[in-house]
Amino acid sequence: MNPRKDNWPALFNAYIEHRRDMPFAWGSHDCCMFAAEGVRAITGVDLGRSFRRRYKCARGAANVLRKFGGDVANIPGALGLPAIRPAQAGRGDVVCYEFNGRNTLGLCCGLQSVFVAPHGLMFVQTLACTAAWKV
Repeated sequence: MNPRKDNWPALFNAYIEHRRDMPFAWGSHDCCMFAAEGVRAITGVDLGRSFRRRYKCARGAANVLRKFGGDVANIPGALGLPAIRPAQAGRGDVVCYEFNGRNTLGLCCGLQSVFVAPHGLMFVQTLACTAAWKV
């Protein structure tokens, strides 16, 4: 992983604010793309290149997920991010949270982490996350 950009905290904040009220959209503003684009904003590394523009619906997303064992929680490690405990996650790290019976990827903001929800972003306690990866 490339090091974070010098001004990454401002870029991270701007990214979260830009996406705050954006509704969920398969392939552009879902959990995978949200986390991948957040990492790209602060590092310049494009983790989403292997699945960007490859799906526009739930069925298409499921087809892409097969490459990762059918679970979004397998994606960060498969793309080279080292696993850490959620308690070790810091701002900008990728996190996983179980929401409505499914894993969803998001970004750590510190004590809280942010995830894509149907009508914008939702924040949960980082310690409620089930997994995390260092960026």
